[in-house]
Amino acid sequence: MSVQPTQQTFAIAYREHLGWMLHTVRRLGVQAPDAEDVAHDVFSTAWRRLDTWVPERPMRPWLFGIAFRVVSNRKSTRAGNEELSDTLDQLEGSPHRPDELLEGEVTRQHVLRALDALPIDQRAVFVGHDIESTPITELATALEIPLNTAYSRLRLARQRFQSTFSGLQNEVRA
Repeated sequence: MSVQPTQQTFAIAYREHLGWMLHTVRRLGVQAPDAEDVAHDVFSTAWRRLDTWVPERPMRPWLFGIAFRVVSNRKSTRAGNEELSDTLDQLEGSPHRPDELLEGEVTRQHVLRALDALPIDQRAVFVGHDIESTPITELATALEIPLNTAYSRLRLARQRFQSTFSGLQNEVRA
């Protein structure tokens, strides 16, 4: 017998998963200034759809599916890179050498650009499986797609990500 989630259990889940959700929406293509608003939209949607969550199953894949749909439907999601001022703020005061920090930031920007090159349906499976380590069967369920479709999207996303990332790395070396 399934126990119905309550407002209290949802509040606990919100506190436990908010940080993860902020990272997740960023990985799905939401820019930093909008991440908090989008994460709250995800949780608002989750609250309205709470009756669809099965408490015996992990909450994260269910939330990931909602995040995918919210980000996919969001018309104001902007493509592009972080603002330079955000990067400079992060670099300031670090114990690492500036050249090491810059190299790490360049790699991070290449990862974000390679993720941006993925169609949202492929990106969701790639982020969910390869970055968030969600089992592909749970992702397929959360995204409401057939398992074979999830595997196909993952394969295509890996190929496109690798190709784009390698191209960006080669540009830097040239």
